[in-house]
Amino acid sequence: MGIGFVGNPNIGSVVLNQFQDSEEFRDFANNFNEQDRIFIISSIFGGTGAAGFPIILKNIRNAPNIQNANARGFLQNAKIGALTVCPYFNIQADEQSPIQRSHFIAKTRAALYYYKDNITGNNSVNALYYIGDDYIGEAYPNDPGDRGQKNKAHFIELASALAIIDFLEIPDERLQCVNGKAQSPIYKQFAVKNDVQEITFAELYDGTRGKIELKLSQLTFLYKYVTENLEEVIGQQAWCQDKPTIDQTFLNTPFYRTYLSDSLKAYRHYCCAI
Repeated sequence: MGIGFVGNPNIGSVVLNQFQDSEEFRDFANNFNEQDRIFIISSIFGGTGAAGFPIILKNIRNAPNIQNANARGFLQNAKIGALTVCPYFNIQADEQSPIQRSHFIAKTRAALYYYKDNITGNNSVNALYYIGDDYIGEAYPNDPGDRGQKNKAHFIELASALAIIDFLEIPDERLQCVNGKAQSPIYKQFAVKNDVQEITFAELYDGTRGKIELKLSQLTFLYKYVTENLEEVIGQQAWCQDKPTIDQTFLNTPFYRTYLSDSLKAYRHYCCAI
């Protein structure tokens, strides 16, 4: 089980049904507050995500049945959002692997059919987001998980992260629950303006573009300045003299070496891979 359920949600369901009895879930239930929100992210075309999402959701909504949990009422009526990730990448063919791309669509349909009765059909979730991509690009290595699944960055993952921001922006009054049932469930999909292979800011709708264009542009300029200019100008520019002063010693601080520098390198690596 160290690499998930490799496309077998039935096995995952059996194992994950024990989740509500775990110490981790009880700790979570005991520390949950009325104003907290929950967001569940899962793929739908494999085993772990397809099995885990419905079971985690069911256990949260059935919180009154949990023994020794103080916040059971808050948890049952929690504001819950979820992202269901449909197939969005290609993988290399490997007859010896339990993961086959030809199974992705069938597994997705089966999961959506189940969700129709057990998630969307019974108003278990307040806001459900769907995302996927049918473009067949460069095939990823066929790795069930024992080698870390080091897939390249993908735009779908960036767009998926925006679902969390969207969910947090929904007013509380639109996310009310009574006895574990969402009163006005919300369903959303993500789209771009044109069906293109390379997505630029111009392909994004105004809402999405407004959230990321300026911030990503600023971060890109910061990366270029820090990596190409900072060492030459540090201690010489007027802004370096403001308190706290920034001089050559700044380049050896844990903040710069461990956090800022490494984070910017990771951002650059992400941009090159996406």
